[in-house]
Amino acid sequence: MLEVISEFYNVNLRHETLKGMRENAVQGYHCGGRAPFGYRRKREGVKVTYCLGPNEEVGIVRTIFELAADGWGGKRIMRELNRIGAGGRRWTPSTVLSILSNQAYRGYRIWNKKCIVEGTRNAEVEWIVVKDAHPAIIDDKLWNAAQSVLELRRLTKFE
Repeated sequence: MLEVISEFYNVNLRHETLKGMRENAVQGYHCGGRAPFGYRRKREGVKVTYCLGPNEEVGIVRTIFELAADGWGGKRIMRELNRIGAGGRRWTPSTVLSILSNQAYRGYRIWNKKCIVEGTRNAEVEWIVVKDAHPAIIDDKLWNAAQSVLELRRLTKFE
């Protein structure tokens, strides 16, 4: 009997937790995890959102997007960041490409990309996307320019 009650409690707790996370996401608040490079978490009462991080990090993010929009690939951007010692860290192509694919930099908060239980990617229609949830580091024009170049590089890579 206790096992049945415990199982009911656990299922109900999971449901209530996900409901609370979904509500936070709809309002544009942070639902856990680290803030992206260039941002810091900022507490607003019991809620958490992002604020801009140090100017150096914000500048690095802008530079990454500007170089990508100018036709630079992830490896070339990585080499340049490592050459100048940007951010006092070692950069990798995957880190650069991860930044270039993260819509948080244009002020979007996206939640529910992955199924929490199964770890599989959810369909885009299931995502919760909140525009202007926090200060953007780049504008939509720069985002679109960088994404166009990256897509063109992906397509021509396999030809």
